[in-house]
Amino acid sequence: MPAEPALAANEEPIVAVIHSTAAQPLALAWQAHCNAFLWGLGNGLVSTTLASYLARQLGAAGLIFAIIFASQNIAGGLRLFTPWILQWSGSRKWFSIGTFVVSCLLLLILPEICEPGAKEQNAWKLWAFVGLWGGWHLAMFAGAIALWSWIGDLVPSRRRGKFIGVRQAWLMIGQILGLVAAGVFAYKYPEWNPQLSPAEVRWDALSWPALAGAIAMLLAVLPLLVMPDIPFRALKQNHARELLNAVVDRRFLPLLTFWCYAGLVNGVSQAVQGLYPLIVLKLPPSTTLAMVALMHLGQILISPLIGYFADRGYSRSIMIVSQIFVSVALFFFPLVLTNLAGKQFPLGMWLAYGFWIAYAGLNVCLPHLMLKLSPGENSPPYISLYFSLSGLAVALSSILCGLWFDSLAKDYALNLAGWSLDRFEIFFYAGGLLRLTSVVWLCLLPRGAGTSVKIGHVLTAPQLTTRS
Repeated sequence: MPAEPALAANEEPIVAVIHSTAAQPLALAWQAHCNAFLWGLGNGLVSTTLASYLARQLGAAGLIFAIIFASQNIAGGLRLFTPWILQWSGSRKWFSIGTFVVSCLLLLILPEICEPGAKEQNAWKLWAFVGLWGGWHLAMFAGAIALWSWIGDLVPSRRRGKFIGVRQAWLMIGQILGLVAAGVFAYKYPEWNPQLSPAEVRWDALSWPALAGAIAMLLAVLPLLVMPDIPFRALKQNHARELLNAVVDRRFLPLLTFWCYAGLVNGVSQAVQGLYPLIVLKLPPSTTLAMVALMHLGQILISPLIGYFADRGYSRSIMIVSQIFVSVALFFFPLVLTNLAGKQFPLGMWLAYGFWIAYAGLNVCLPHLMLKLSPGENSPPYISLYFSLSGLAVALSSILCGLWFDSLAKDYALNLAGWSLDRFEIFFYAGGLLRLTSVVWLCLLPRGAGTSVKIGHVLTAPQLTTRS
């Protein structure tokens, strides 16, 4: 096993820096969790649900919806170059802070630039929306790589699962408050402004929460300013080789393969998930946001417990169960109850969002394993590859399936053994079945997938000592 690289005479041992931050674990935890809460609050105010309604005001259809969802993943694919930039910048702390600020500024100008106008103007404004939405995600995702690598060094490995679980809970608390605030505002705004036209009311009711969300995410940067910086000293080697190491790492590869495959199959139903409540059910934003808030509430309750078991080596089992639940949810999504008066109740969507509480298992255990299986300070190449490839997989399948969806006639029906499926149901059921097949890749994860390694070391069979 190769030796760890020697430090130069003027370099401070990284262990000493970590020990100095570990002396104040409570303060560090609260700073990190405060950042998560404020960022979650902003994300709740600027949810993908809200973006779907905003885009619909500009006339977005199936393909454009797919491109909007894909743009954030295409932007995420560019995170592959983050390790190069990080090594040039030298500080994960200031890189993450800078990119988060840029992302918030892009979000601040989105409602002003993209406000609907004449019909001929909406076409270029819709593409401006796609560009700004993708740019926001690009800056935010690049900062997230630096943040996860930085936090991975700040938080001791033995407490990392609990830390991520609690942080995830604070993130969800913020998101729920943001979602509720955005939903109430969208519901009440027409009553507060009866003098405005319906088009103005619809846009303002959605754009003002987006502005508030950008401000909340700017405030989320403040706790990061007081968190200790740890010098970034990655191995000095060819950057392409660093990425190749992540690909050929035989314990990291199953996790990477699972997330890429999951991204590919997740894209099958992306566009229809955004369009179904708008076109078929015609639900107001407040109803859809309430479903998302319920999902996050459930995730808050179980995330710390999941983190506890992740620290005890059960990440693999938790992820398998979670993936089954989030896959089965799509089978319920199109289920609708209709009363005698003809009014529809979206029972399937409520059930689906209830099942999606299980995303908490993936949201906690995936980053936990990602950090565990990444070699110490050299984790940015692993993290960037993990997020980039999976994001590109989602983008590719979202666009292709969006094109396919738009090519089908509105009254298209597929008859299978006496069952008639409309075009929405085809994508929901196909997406659910394909998501279930991704469990196979999780089963290939070694039972010792909770073992971490030091910088400069490789993962070997004798290190498989914990269960998951």
